[in-house]
Amino acid sequence: MCDLCCRTAPQPGAVANPSRRQFLAQSAAIGAIYAAARAIAPAPAWATDQMADILIENAKVITLEPKQPTAEAVAIAGDRIPKLPAEDQIISTKHFMRELNRLGVTSVIDAGGGGQNYPDNYRAIAKLAADQQLNLRIGYSLFAQRPGKELDDYRQWVTQVKPGQGDDWFRMMGAGEYMVWATHDPANFTKEVVPPTAFAEEQLVEALKLVVSNGWPFRLHANYDATAQNLLRAIELAHREVPVDKVRWIIDHAETISPASLERVAKLGGSIAVQNRMTLDGDAFAGKWGKAAAADAPPIGRIRAMGLHLAAGTDGNRASSHNPWVGIHWLVSGRAIGGTKLNADRNLVDRTEALRLYSAAGAWFTQEEERKGTLAPGKWADLAILSDDYLTVPEHRIPDIEATLTMVGGRVVYGAKRYAELAPPPLPVSPDWLPIGTHPSYYPGSHKVADHLDGSALLATASAEMPTIIGPDGPWSMGCLCGLL
Repeated sequence: MCDLCCRTAPQPGAVANPSRRQFLAQSAAIGAIYAAARAIAPAPAWATDQMADILIENAKVITLEPKQPTAEAVAIAGDRIPKLPAEDQIISTKHFMRELNRLGVTSVIDAGGGGQNYPDNYRAIAKLAADQQLNLRIGYSLFAQRPGKELDDYRQWVTQVKPGQGDDWFRMMGAGEYMVWATHDPANFTKEVVPPTAFAEEQLVEALKLVVSNGWPFRLHANYDATAQNLLRAIELAHREVPVDKVRWIIDHAETISPASLERVAKLGGSIAVQNRMTLDGDAFAGKWGKAAAADAPPIGRIRAMGLHLAAGTDGNRASSHNPWVGIHWLVSGRAIGGTKLNADRNLVDRTEALRLYSAAGAWFTQEEERKGTLAPGKWADLAILSDDYLTVPEHRIPDIEATLTMVGGRVVYGAKRYAELAPPPLPVSPDWLPIGTHPSYYPGSHKVADHLDGSALLATASAEMPTIIGPDGPWSMGCLCGLL
């Protein structure tokens, strides 16, 4: 499988939204908060100076926005965000790869994320690649990290790395999904969109001309059609001087993209990548923008009817779960995690198409369709044997699917049940206070979505293992896969 869009920065979400809170009870992204409850201490020497958006003191959540508590990052030592030592970054990355292998994932596209600057924050994964210790094939994009200085970053990066540079395990694929921060909209569906300044749009045009003239594909984040229109205007201006249709480029998310904007995408040879953010935040989206808008968020049926290249991903872990089976369930059912059916039938796909959108379709984006995405002569024999028959298992059990055997590059990278004897050795747990060391029964495979996505049952299961956290909206419990963080 090729899971289109993965990130690694945790973002525990608005705990005031019950369906979101219930989902986070089984999400790896929430894990660091439990670590925080155990690890409040004077800031160690390796802590950064970046301020956190959420603190935990005496098991109470303290946020900077009490009316809607959110967290871009979690403090586990005083008011500082931890930075793991290099050796623990290596171990953490191995755990994350093992977890994805557990789900049958063999290949990912990393669309970047906040706080991941190139090349400094890529050293752990680059070392694993150099040492031939990767369990996944990874294509990564360079996401601008310094608002207001994005063009400077891209001017530097085009001298350091080229698209396709690397090998069959680890290679750079292009720019995005943020290229100029002020031209994109917030990932939180309840926030208002701030129109970009003229200067920001000019900067995006220059950045696009720079990367495209150097042969870089690119992808741009747009939840809303207003944002897509602004981005398309910049793309069209850049196209007057540098032909953008000579590279593969993507509009990411596209929840409310209009028919007119899709026509503009098609005219310039663009494509669309959708992620199942409506699984987690669909109820919030419907509350803010209405059920009619939610029914076409995103307009998958129209995108497919127009013949645009379309692929699907998770946007994990920052905006949603890293589990592709949760995303596949959303594609075929149209249901949010709380069970609400939001997507109109015209935007649903059958199970075969859903699997294709998470595999072969993603390989096209990275220009690797001749090498991966399907099992065929001449392609890599990366494969997974699943715990259930995906095509016949009851729909509400699709999110529970995992692998019993995963192979990448001719190696067994995960084994369970009848294939447990083939599994690679267990990974060490470091730091030693992580809950996967103290709560082994909770890892892996215990993150089961209850029948019919019964959030109450799911929350009760998590509560049996994990402590209660007292937040501004009352008590709530959580589970975690903290070795992933």
